[in-house]
Amino acid sequence: MNPARKILITGAGGRIGLALIPYLNDKYSLTLGDINTSKLQKWVNDGHELVDLDIRDIESCRQACKGIDTVIHLAGDPSPHASFESVLKVNIEGKLCPLFR
Repeated sequence: MNPARKILITGAGGRIGLALIPYLNDKYSLTLGDINTSKLQKWVNDGHELVDLDIRDIESCRQACKGIDTVIHLAGDPSPHASFESVLKVNIEGKLCPLFR
């Protein structure tokens, strides 16, 4: 693991996040963020950090980004049947974007 490079993965408990983590596991220090971290518990044993992260909450995003070098932003509502409100709040208005302006 390269402790000099710290990566935050938002939506880490989703399909893409869960497929990506094994490839990054030995190379980087990972912070795995999701609104539900239950699928991510096993990665704590490899020295990675879990954070409860709701990208609709700016303070939650600020806390998760502290000390992070790179963000891989995968959080969102992936359902093709998602309501407009869900897509608007999570996929469009997610609060990570203001942190990088």
